[in-house]
Amino acid sequence: MFEAVILAAGFSSRVGSNKMELLIDNKPVLGNTIEAFSSLCQRIIVVGGHYYNEVELITSQYESVELVKNENYSKGMFSSILHGVSFVNENCFICPGDYPLINTSVVEKLSVEIGEFVVPTYNGKRGHPVLLNAETIKRLKSEPVNSNLKIFRDSCKITEVEVMEEGILLDIDTIDDYKKIRNIKEGVKAVETT
Repeated sequence: MFEAVILAAGFSSRVGSNKMELLIDNKPVLGNTIEAFSSLCQRIIVVGGHYYNEVELITSQYESVELVKNENYSKGMFSSILHGVSFVNENCFICPGDYPLINTSVVEKLSVEIGEFVVPTYNGKRGHPVLLNAETIKRLKSEPVNSNLKIFRDSCKITEVEVMEEGILLDIDTIDDYKKIRNIKEGVKAVETT
């Protein structure tokens, strides 16, 4: 049994608007990320915050998604992680919502490696999503809010899984990031349809 926590609570300050709404392959960035998990995860928790209403419009299209609001989103991403995992008890993926190139095959490859803290790598670089087993999720819930995922990760036994998809490293911090990722996604789609 798998669940997922997807983080969509931030300010998108370097983009200047809600990056979760930007379109890639005619779907919002957040929708692309959600769909990578939807075939494997019985429940997907999306954590909203600053752009809660806009995120709600996106998530309402997905039956398996439960949107929760982090009232303390201004305290940073780790506060959203802690809020999201408070709703789960199963093996759980954790992923920022702005990784629209993550695909189902990466999620499935990680799912067979259930360990304390499973991390995908591409050319030796660690990326997202991460997968934590149920016991590790239980421990994460008691982590202080002034900690972060890296500090917690370093207290775990880490399992690295090499994947062939660079998308595990590519998130959207700026409009230039968005344009690059959109071109990659739409370029791959064009090749697949020819």
